[in-house]
Amino acid sequence: LTEQERIYGKGVYGIVDNIIVPRVVTTPDGCRYSGAFGRLKDFKRRLRHERAALIQHNPTAFQEEMAEMAEAQYRSAVKYLQAERPFFLPPLMERAHVKRPHVQTEVKTQPDWLIANSVFSDRRKECEARDYLETDKVKVAQFQLDWQRVVAKTRFRRLVMRSDEGVKSDEQGLERELAEIRLEMSRFREQLRAIFLYYGSLSVKMNSEDMLTITASTWLQFCSEAHVLDNTQRGCTSQDLQNVFIATNYEEDKVSQESEANDDDAMMRFEFYEGLVRAAFGKFITT
Repeated sequence: LTEQERIYGKGVYGIVDNIIVPRVVTTPDGCRYSGAFGRLKDFKRRLRHERAALIQHNPTAFQEEMAEMAEAQYRSAVKYLQAERPFFLPPLMERAHVKRPHVQTEVKTQPDWLIANSVFSDRRKECEARDYLETDKVKVAQFQLDWQRVVAKTRFRRLVMRSDEGVKSDEQGLERELAEIRLEMSRFREQLRAIFLYYGSLSVKMNSEDMLTITASTWLQFCSEAHVLDNTQRGCTSQDLQNVFIATNYEEDKVSQESEANDDDAMMRFEFYEGLVRAAFGKFITT
């Protein structure tokens, strides 16, 4: 073995219990062997000398006071130069413009939207129209069913008998008058249905089962926006229209299945139609 191998050991790795492990080599004075850099204390001493030399040759880069003095001297020199040469502009360092390389990204094409692949696909199986949109046939049947529920109410029939001059004078029968009202409302069934859907969506509901019903406040809002509400005209005051809301919500049969599904504090669609007729009687006939 050489003198160096005898002191520091031979090789970089050793074998301990058949496991290859790196050697922890130390110098005779207990310092860790640092290879080409020499002993640690010598390496630190060289670093201190190099740093002191750097500060001595360029104190402006390391000392704040020297940097401020250098900046003041520079500004003074620029002012003096501008005084001698008024049109002189100090040079400005141009910033290097870095051009980023073009990165080609993969363009993902989305498939065309199809209603058959959307959340509305089950409407062809679940809704009564057996289609994505409600057909005219379904809308007509819907209006006919709502009107049958209206004319089945005894109080509504009494209102027509009491308010219509032709029925009171026996010039025409009650059924004929009801048919005329139904015919007039059926002309605007699309608009009436849309109005109910709009104001039914405005009403604040506590649960999803009460959706698409009109509350008392929303009913008064509709009457106001439709220019039915008029506190100076008898039959169209706020109190009169509230009475209309109460009258339409009165349930004659309280044990039927429809009665259980009917909200006592809100208008369903057929009750909204009844309320329109009652409001029309109050605004144009009984006053």
